[in-house]
Amino acid sequence: MPRQGPECTMYFSGHQVHWIQVIGNGLPRNPRPGHLKEIQSQLLVVELDDGTHEFRNHSPRQIELAVSKWGSDVVVDVGRSLLKIPIPGTKSLKCFSIASADQPWRPCRYDKLQEKGIAGVAGWAVDHGGFSVPAGWLSEPPSNGREP
Repeated sequence: MPRQGPECTMYFSGHQVHWIQVIGNGLPRNPRPGHLKEIQSQLLVVELDDGTHEFRNHSPRQIELAVSKWGSDVVVDVGRSLLKIPIPGTKSLKCFSIASADQPWRPCRYDKLQEKGIAGVAGWAVDHGGFSVPAGWLSEPPSNGREP
């Protein structure tokens, strides 16, 4: 599902999904099946076995598209801040980062890590909740004189 416009650069809960969030063995894991009942702006209403829960996500349109394509059955893993939509006929899941609706919301940011340079990576991780760049970008300067 292609995104339209600039992409949010935040990795805090409810924003971009970081690959460590999906595969990280050291992160809490408690997947629970549920049903996405409603999307109201950035608010997601999910029915789980113990009742209705509310989460936030910065790109509700992407979730609406996924639900229209694959259905509203979901898997919620609060420990990993993930809402997963099973893709029928496969063992795959489309993952979206979620934040508890009762927590303060951090607005999206659209700045670029490349603008910070290698020296700014540590500050970026604090400001944005993480980052993901090609390893070569951190170990050596680009050969063309430009940062990727």
